[in-house]
Amino acid sequence: MKPRAIASVLLCTATLMSVTVPAVTAVAATSPVQTTAQATPQAALPTPFADLKMEPMSIGDYRGQFKTFNKIGMPLIARPGDAKKDSVIFNGSSAFAMPVSQDQYNQMANGMAIETYFKYNAGAPLSGEHDIFSNQQGGGVGLGVDNGNLTFFAHVDGQYRQPHVRLTPGKWVHAVGVVDKADNKAKLYVNGRLVDAVEFSHLKMDWPVNAKAHNFVLGGDSNSVGGAESFMSGQVQTARLYNHSLTANDAAQLSNAAQGEVAPEPEVQQSFDSRLVGPSSITAGHVYNLNVQMRQNNAGDINKLEYDVNYDANLFDFIKATNQKDGYRTRVTLVKPGQLHISTSSVLSSASYRQFSQTKIAALKLRAKKLPVNKSAQTSIDIKDAVGTINGKKSRQPQNDAWHSGRQGYCPCQSRLQW
Repeated sequence: MKPRAIASVLLCTATLMSVTVPAVTAVAATSPVQTTAQATPQAALPTPFADLKMEPMSIGDYRGQFKTFNKIGMPLIARPGDAKKDSVIFNGSSAFAMPVSQDQYNQMANGMAIETYFKYNAGAPLSGEHDIFSNQQGGGVGLGVDNGNLTFFAHVDGQYRQPHVRLTPGKWVHAVGVVDKADNKAKLYVNGRLVDAVEFSHLKMDWPVNAKAHNFVLGGDSNSVGGAESFMSGQVQTARLYNHSLTANDAAQLSNAAQGEVAPEPEVQQSFDSRLVGPSSITAGHVYNLNVQMRQNNAGDINKLEYDVNYDANLFDFIKATNQKDGYRTRVTLVKPGQLHISTSSVLSSASYRQFSQTKIAALKLRAKKLPVNKSAQTSIDIKDAVGTINGKKSRQPQNDAWHSGRQGYCPCQSRLQW
């Protein structure tokens, strides 16, 4: 079943938008993703540089690159009930550290990729950094969770490039981070789809300078004294390195193969409400705030929501947007006079709209234009093209409904301009 978004009539105090989607993996793809690539034999999968094997009572490397596995804490290798093969289970204070040589770093200098298939525990901490498979310490690369975002860390050209996407814990996720020399981009693929990319100028891979930090860590990140830090709580079934870039087709093939190793996720429905709140009667020349509120009615796998706000450009000038929720995660863009585009990847509250501080995602500043003497006007604001995004795939509703209301009080629709 394909994901879909359904918009209902937009009322000042009622539901704006409901999005119904199938459950998918944490940063989500359709179930199970079967992305744009066709099913491919295992032999056609890209050849890894290092490929960790998880077996009862032992961990190793099919490719023989990692020869030493230093156990930190008490990681457990076992087979989860929803999986067909063994995983390493980490408790938030355990990991495996694997020494890396300078020669191995050099072999990844002209483009590389890192892959993992993991489940981050529901209820595990999301604040701060919690790494899955990583070697960072003033340089290096890694896949991890950073303040609720699944993030690919790649230290290129003197600084970290961090493509990322919001993570929903408790589900299996396939992630691939790529340093792509051809495109000069650090890319993050989740469940076979490109979700984010960050440009760089040249390809100069920067690895940790401190020799004691020359460890790739499974279940955390390398520290400066030969151990590990930034531990995760969850399970890792696949962990691989590549000494070359991977293509979008490679990422899709690897995701399809990985997702075949676990039971399909059950389906979930997710819905959202939104409303715009402002004065019902306004005066020419004055500037007014139109507050945008949004909340989720239940948790799900949508990781981005967006829609257009249409207003009469003959009656209003858009000045700017303020108070965007979570900074870069909420964006208000002027498409053209009369049309704004709002998008958010924030984790939305389920609180009542009375909890204004929890449900407000932005404020729109509009200036009322002058009308001819002794004239007044009424106008409505329409919300169009509501879209929910799952792992980079947009799910558009089949139709859009205008927002109209003649109610008094704090409502921007049917606003009257008077002189």
